[in-house]
Amino acid sequence: MTVKKAIQVLDALIECKQGSKTRMLSPERPWNGEEDSVKKLARTIAENLQCDVEWLQAIKRHLLPEQHGTKIVFEKNARN
Repeated sequence: MTVKKAIQVLDALIECKQGSKTRMLSPERPWNGEEDSVKKLARTIAENLQCDVEWLQAIKRHLLPEQHGTKIVFEKNARN
């Protein structure tokens, strides 16, 4: 898999997770009507989805070295 393809896959996963989180927290959903254990569960699931998004974004940042200033050092230069 190329880096470009990996980034596309990560973008799709991030979008999917963010959409799921938004739908989970939507006030239009029946489980968000009252303050009860189901609503608390929905919030917990949304928090877990947000954690997934953050991990996927971290992986994406590592695939884009120019964004975080990583320089590629060749081994022969590293020894000098």
